[in-house]
Amino acid sequence: MPAYDAPQLSQMIMSCLKTRTNHTKGESLADVVELVFSEVPGIELRERSHVLLNGSAEVDLVFKNNPYVTSLPTQGVTLFVECKNEARPIKAAQVRDFSAKMRGRNQRLGVMVSRKGLSGRASTHGHAAVTDELAQGRSIIVLTLDDLEGLKTTDDLISLCIDRLGELEHQGTYLSV
Repeated sequence: MPAYDAPQLSQMIMSCLKTRTNHTKGESLADVVELVFSEVPGIELRERSHVLLNGSAEVDLVFKNNPYVTSLPTQGVTLFVECKNEARPIKAAQVRDFSAKMRGRNQRLGVMVSRKGLSGRASTHGHAAVTDELAQGRSIIVLTLDDLEGLKTTDDLISLCIDRLGELEHQGTYLSV
């Protein structure tokens, strides 16, 4: 259970909150996500800002997952992560766009990291889109910047991902995000 460098993580999170342009906002959140996931044994960054071969879409972070080493709740060897460092919660259209990227690569599990969580309540907007995708066989773990700020070790990240996935599968939506 490697520990995160708390001052470094805190500084990077502050950068997420202070950046002004859309590009630097996205890059600063991707930096934080890359740091916290890359520290997990069995996870390594495969590519950043991956443009799909047909040029139709981009995935913020693509990680290589060794399911025999890591305890992340996925059996797959690829993990897509989408970062949304916006002042508003993730909208339904953004969830559907990310899910389309997952579907195009036969990914059943992905992660969305947001500064503000999901829009709507448990049955509306972004929440409803996550529920719809679950019904289609795709699970989207939603994490927030506040969640990442609270991480002390890689075990904390793994537990958080397991808890969120369990919540989604049990409730059919998120009550905590």
